[in-house]
Amino acid sequence: MLESVGIFQQTVEAMDCQRRVLDVFVTNADPNQEDDYDDQFVCAVQSVRLHENYAVIVEDETDWVTASFPYDATADPFKEIMKGDLIRVGVPSTGGFTDYLTVVEKVPIKAFRNATTSVIAMRSDAYPHLGITDPNHPTDPLINYRHEHEWLRQHGVSDEDAETSHKNIGLGTTEETYHVSYPHGGNGIFTEVDGTYIGLVIQNHHHDVDEYVPPVQHYALRLNHSINATTINEPIDANRSKRIVAALTTDPSLDETLIATLEDRQNVTMWGGGHLYPMYHMKEWRSGQSLTAELDHGVKQVEEVRLMGYSLMNKRNVGPQHAHEMIQDDYLILRIKEVEGKVISNNRHANGAFAILYAGSHADNTKGGVDVHKYDTDGIVVRRVDATNSVMRNLTVELLDRTGKPAHFGRLHLWFKILATHG
Repeated sequence: MLESVGIFQQTVEAMDCQRRVLDVFVTNADPNQEDDYDDQFVCAVQSVRLHENYAVIVEDETDWVTASFPYDATADPFKEIMKGDLIRVGVPSTGGFTDYLTVVEKVPIKAFRNATTSVIAMRSDAYPHLGITDPNHPTDPLINYRHEHEWLRQHGVSDEDAETSHKNIGLGTTEETYHVSYPHGGNGIFTEVDGTYIGLVIQNHHHDVDEYVPPVQHYALRLNHSINATTINEPIDANRSKRIVAALTTDPSLDETLIATLEDRQNVTMWGGGHLYPMYHMKEWRSGQSLTAELDHGVKQVEEVRLMGYSLMNKRNVGPQHAHEMIQDDYLILRIKEVEGKVISNNRHANGAFAILYAGSHADNTKGGVDVHKYDTDGIVVRRVDATNSVMRNLTVELLDRTGKPAHFGRLHLWFKILATHG
């Protein structure tokens, strides 16, 4: 029943030939989105620290996340995410996942910087082993390039170091084996090809950048808990959840012993596709602060409205550590436009409300969001309707927080019984 959508009414008891009790179920379902999941994929994210609005990538637990591959975005990937929304990071196939986390701040980023010991790709299709090959030996890579200016140089490598780290290999027929640096910073060994060593130039970090400015404006999200969404530290093989898209070796027998590293993260995907670490946004109710149930045309006069029960699903609970910067709702104000409320309160928004609903506490937070379920066979709240207001065609429900603004919730279900003259 909790996952039902829409509004239904049913005649459940005949009081006499004219008076009936109607069941009315109101929920925040959008009929145009009935096939949508509650959580929507946003993009892969990484952990960062913010320094003067620079997103500095770190391999550590932080309370900031941003997009992992900013080059890929054609628009702000966090466009639909607002302060107070719930997100989560990871799925079972990533080796770990979070509960729901509350977004407590959203800040624009000037550029990306790197505080790790690995070079980091800013685009998901960057691949250091693109390989220009000898046409006579197409399986032997002779030189490797990368996408220029879309790799963040690792921490501690300066522009001067990058400019002077070129390696030359001259033509010759000696038996010496050349050890050189790959563009991604590793070591390469080039051996004899038909008795001749091929002349190569390998550039180490030459095109890497200290700062990366993405093509579109990006944002960082501050969360109510710290997570590490950067480090990749699990072995990769055909039987594990994470895998490398294309082997970084020419020896197929070595494919199943590869280790996923931060440097190769653009080549690592989950079993079902997609990069580490995926972030999902819980769909918020943003269609206005009122929910309307249309009563059938047979309703002539309403005598009584009873709230029998309600369920509040995935109500944000930011926790006491952020109570100084975000309102923590412990109650919600329920108003019905067509019914005069009787609540007397020193809160001007609650005064005259139909009911005050308990919105949960930290003890009800079992997954990053609060779930509350209340039901009473006699009715949680019973209100008689004045004769002057008894002609009713709709039941228009408003749910507000203590400041009078539309309340935050993931899903809401309200059960009413209405005593009405019907005919």
